[in-house]
Amino acid sequence: MNFDLNTTIDIWRRVLTQPGEEVFEQEKLDANGTLTLGVIWMVIAGVIAAIFGVIQAVLGIGAMTTALSQAGLPPEMEQMLSPMMGSMLGGATFVSIITVPVFFLIGALIYHLLATVLGGSGDFGKFAYLFATFQAPLTMGAALLGVIPVLGGCLALLLSVYSYVLSYFAIKVNYGLTQGRALAVILIPLGVLLLLGVCALIVVLAGLASLAAN
Repeated sequence: MNFDLNTTIDIWRRVLTQPGEEVFEQEKLDANGTLTLGVIWMVIAGVIAAIFGVIQAVLGIGAMTTALSQAGLPPEMEQMLSPMMGSMLGGATFVSIITVPVFFLIGALIYHLLATVLGGSGDFGKFAYLFATFQAPLTMGAALLGVIPVLGGCLALLLSVYSYVLSYFAIKVNYGLTQGRALAVILIPLGVLLLLGVCALIVVLAGLASLAAN
């Protein structure tokens, strides 16, 4: 495995700007495309995300400090709350160095298992590499956009949708699945997450209704 920055940037550029099966077919044949390289890319993405997270935290602390001042809280309470919130935000941003590669591997494994159950045949390490070719740059892009209030969140959401499109092509190519089955690999986890979200909302609403009744 050889890590070269120029080669890495070129791979990311081709995958992001030329979506489709052809680009993943080419990357699948790359002997340097391994699980190890994919994880290295995601660790780098986690570090970059942490850096932008710190910037976002600094901006957030400034906004919260202003809000506390405008709320008319006693100076002693402001002095106590500001460092506490700063520590919480700072700690949360550096967690991404670990969570980004860990969640990447979990997501890749879920897709691998589903693709295998649906009749696909492919190497997990190679898929993880294909998965990282776009997840790494999109993760860094989303972290950069996170610094921009409101608009950044909307653009980051578009990047998330685009990642599913690229995931579809990577899954289809790596596991040799039909269009319908490759799409099912993408939609099944989304359906489960949606179901869990609806259940959580129902529980919260039921709890609020119970409190209101009492």
